[in-house]
Amino acid sequence: MDCNILTGNISPLSSLTSLNMLNLSHNNLSGFIPIQLGNMSSLTQLDLSYNDLQGEIPWDGVFRNASAVSLVGNRGLCGGLLDLHMPPCPIASRRKVAQYYLIRVLIPIFGFMSLLMLVYFVLTEKRTTQEPSLSPLGDQFPIVSYNDLVQATQNFSESNLIGRGGCGSVYRGKLMENKLEVAIKVLDIDMRGAEKSFLAECEALRNIRHRNLVPIITACSTVDTNGNVFKALIYEFMPNGNLDSWMHQEVNGKVRKTLNLNQRTCLAVNIADVLDYLHNESGKTIIHCDVIKPSNILLDDDMNARLGDFGIAKFYLDSRSTSTGDSKTISSTGVKGTIGYIPPGTMGVAKFYLYCRQYTSSVH
Repeated sequence: MDCNILTGNISPLSSLTSLNMLNLSHNNLSGFIPIQLGNMSSLTQLDLSYNDLQGEIPWDGVFRNASAVSLVGNRGLCGGLLDLHMPPCPIASRRKVAQYYLIRVLIPIFGFMSLLMLVYFVLTEKRTTQEPSLSPLGDQFPIVSYNDLVQATQNFSESNLIGRGGCGSVYRGKLMENKLEVAIKVLDIDMRGAEKSFLAECEALRNIRHRNLVPIITACSTVDTNGNVFKALIYEFMPNGNLDSWMHQEVNGKVRKTLNLNQRTCLAVNIADVLDYLHNESGKTIIHCDVIKPSNILLDDDMNARLGDFGIAKFYLDSRSTSTGDSKTISSTGVKGTIGYIPPGTMGVAKFYLYCRQYTSSVH
């Protein structure tokens, strides 16, 4: 194939296992001499003279016999056997060759190690997420992160705002993990008493279960993206709103259907039933300070009443269950609740009862 004005690089030709002689002289070939030519055991004659080849001459195979190789006329070649009379290669070029082979060895090693580390971190992260951790309500409630609530409410969008209360705002959302529609009560931590309200509601809802209570799903106590304290309670969403909106005919310019006598009777029975449970059957007597405020009575799909908002709920403690011998106490300081819905004599009745107990004990 000599004298054919061939251009480009020389292919390795390692598949030509029976090749004895190769003549590529007097062409315009460029690039490096393939190392694979030195590994062809059957090759005994090689003529690459008068081309534009460059780089270091291989040392193996046919290149060990200077009389079997012709490389004259290639100004860019260097190194090889002394009998080839080629200039020595610069140290830098040898270093580059060494670096080239070193890189070829190290890249697969580092790639394999990176894969192992990735597998390790994935398994570690999976193990960490599977480890049980406690929510503010206890370990039987699922863990919900701040980012989960951001996604559920579209970054707490005004379009998902369904109400504002004394200690925060309530948003409608859908948890992505289980596609559950929820009502998310976000507490305003800067507001006085919000922290106590959160703890009171968690304490009240931790162990009580009743068909006429708004089902709580979990709570979230963490920090937001700015490092600020964030606390929220996540309830099951009640699609029919609250009783207050049904008591007024016009809601957002639309007229609702009025509640018939049967529905009103059922709602009254629902509320009486759940209040009896809270006062007498829940294990700890819970005083729901805004007992029957219509905005705290929510309606589910079947128009059943569900009592909610335990932010100022208090526990009524019986002295017989304590060892101090004190009279019955109410874990409350001052009158709390919504003006117009606080029972007029709640604190007075409690104090009068304490006075009667003390008088009876002293007589006996």
